[in-house]
Amino acid sequence: MSRSILALATLTVVATACSPSIRLQVLEPSLVTSPPDVHRLAVVDRSRAKNVGEGILGALESIATGEGIGADNEGRSRAMTAVVRGLQDSPRFDAAEVFVPRKELESSLFDKELSWATAKRICKDAGCQGIVALEAFDSDSSVNVDRRVTTETDSDGKERQVVTFEAQRRTNVVTAWRYYDVVNKQIIDDVRGWDSAYTWTETGPSVSAARGALPPQGDAVSYVGSLAGASYARRIAPTWVWVTRSYYGGGHPDLKLGKNHVRAMDWAGAVDIWDDLYRNGPDAKTRGKAAFNLALAAEREGDLRNAASWATEAAVLLANGRARGYRASLERRLADQLKVQQQMELTAPGQVEEDRPLAKPHKPAPPSGRGPAGNRGTSGDAPPPPPPPKPGTRGPTGNR
Repeated sequence: MSRSILALATLTVVATACSPSIRLQVLEPSLVTSPPDVHRLAVVDRSRAKNVGEGILGALESIATGEGIGADNEGRSRAMTAVVRGLQDSPRFDAAEVFVPRKELESSLFDKELSWATAKRICKDAGCQGIVALEAFDSDSSVNVDRRVTTETDSDGKERQVVTFEAQRRTNVVTAWRYYDVVNKQIIDDVRGWDSAYTWTETGPSVSAARGALPPQGDAVSYVGSLAGASYARRIAPTWVWVTRSYYGGGHPDLKLGKNHVRAMDWAGAVDIWDDLYRNGPDAKTRGKAAFNLALAAEREGDLRNAASWATEAAVLLANGRARGYRASLERRLADQLKVQQQMELTAPGQVEEDRPLAKPHKPAPPSGRGPAGNRGTSGDAPPPPPPPKPGTRGPTGNR
């Protein structure tokens, strides 16, 4: 059965000072393409080597660390959990962590690959065709504190100096991964230095207060270990990601009315308004905005060709960078879609079927991006609500 992979669900509608926007969930291709006969993966931890406390990533030109073995053990466990979850969340694979005694995993030395005899035995027991192995894990964490002096004016107009301290904990985790195709006896992916990092920043009236607000080293290593596992899963498996799309909701009264329909999750009503405005709008600029919004509605439904057609019309009528940029992003999505189709084995190489959404159950909202204990980190996303139903859209020529 042929289907394409696309933007699936509108997650939230956000009104900003410049323009309203929505968030979509789209399936991105992986960097690594798996053989068609590999469907189930066993995930094993080979990083529990005998020399685990000796800086095994020194062979990778990594930083020699003084981190506690306990922190690395917990981080290693979180990395395993995250890579399994990421593979399970991908529509491409079924995956499970498999515990194998260290001796059987032949993990006394990092550079020693898992033998095919052992890999075959693991897959026979686990019912898998491939193995993802965490081959090595090492972490490095540092804390820096800066003294900052600012001048404030009190209610009497007098200036006074205020001293605060800013503490930063930066934690870096370096992992190594191998992806074994057990059926064809090939190593599909071999990453020797997969680097993940996160920085927390806190302030306080004293050095001890600022440092005390930072997450403990063990929690930080665990969190970054999770990032490492999740990012490696995205490397080898098509992954659902969140993207933000803006649209036009001001100027002409019908654009404002369409925005109200979107906020009410009535996309069919919004599409009808935009379609009529495109065909009967008073000027090119208004019709171009309507075309832009219809492109977004088509993308939301998963009809990328129709979306690209509307975006081209918008770029011609509006002649601005925003419309041209959206058209370019849809071109990239069309290219990604073909790659995802091939990775999902939904079409033959080079073949593109009519766009039809791939159904996907609602998943829990992604994390907020905050690190352990809610400390401020370097990035994050707001959790979205469940997706609404999807309406139909028409192209500039009225085609369904």
